Amino acid sequence: MSGKRRTQSAGERILAGLEEAVRWSKGEAEDWRTVYEGTGRRRPVPISVEVELDDVQSAWVKEEARRAGTNYAAVIRDAVDEARKKRSS
Repeated sequence: MSGKRRTQSAGERILAGLEEAVRWSKGEAEDWRTVYEGTGRRRPVPISVEVELDDVQSAWVKEEARRAGTNYAAVIRDAVDEARKKRSS
């Protein structure tokens, strides 16, 4: 060996920890349910948008996200849904 240590990436450390964490007996896992882990493929996204907001718009999005306990993307999605509702009424 050349004396260099290979460092693990964060992902490798997480996966190593998960391998150890899931070794439960059937009785231990009885009350737990499996969550959906996905297929390993990204789902197609119909549209992705990067928007430049001015200071007032940015402040509003930040405050709405804080108030709702969510993130900026969810605030924008909700605003689009509200606009669609108003237009279809």
